[in-house]
Amino acid sequence: MDIVKNAKSSYGRQYRDKLCSPEEAASIVKSGDALCFPISVGEPTLFVRALAARKHELEGVIVNQQHHLCPDYFTKDSAPHIRVNAWFTSHVSREAVQNGWADFIPNYFHEVPRLLREYWPIDVAGTVVSPMDEHGYFTCSLSVAYTMEAVKKAKKVVVQVNHQAPRTHGNCHIHISEIDHIIECNEPLEELTISPYHPLRRP
Repeated sequence: MDIVKNAKSSYGRQYRDKLCSPEEAASIVKSGDALCFPISVGEPTLFVRALAARKHELEGVIVNQQHHLCPDYFTKDSAPHIRVNAWFTSHVSREAVQNGWADFIPNYFHEVPRLLREYWPIDVAGTVVSPMDEHGYFTCSLSVAYTMEAVKKAKKVVVQVNHQAPRTHGNCHIHISEIDHIIECNEPLEELTISPYHPLRRP
């Protein structure tokens, strides 16, 4: 029992030691770094906003991602500082790609994990996770597509713990020992709104 109690205490200490503000987490990004964020609700928005806020301090940072949420660095003046490689565009990134402020990389979705493993460098990976359990594990929650490959390959890992993020099972567990920085968040998760049917769209 002492071993279990000590292990739990150790995980708690590690959590507190790694807990930081979004600004502190964003400060680890250096010019020339390659970043990777998950799809949509897996995007660590607090971290992304803090990164965008210091974009003029950076040059040549590349963000790799599918389906983006935060619009803060999808502007013409952001491109020399933080440029996005979009693997799939969203309402946030589409205009930037069309105007040349961001790049589009055609791909087959099922190939993305292999492309991450074999070709695309990752200095920093960031993701939303569910709260830590008693064994020191977080889960990737609602965005497990290629997140684990990014986490495994990244030199630094930043997690945004959202207390509203559900716990998931399968190959999506990240241990506290694999994480460098923790941001806490209690924002509601993004939900897809369904537009009302128009008469012309009815079957």
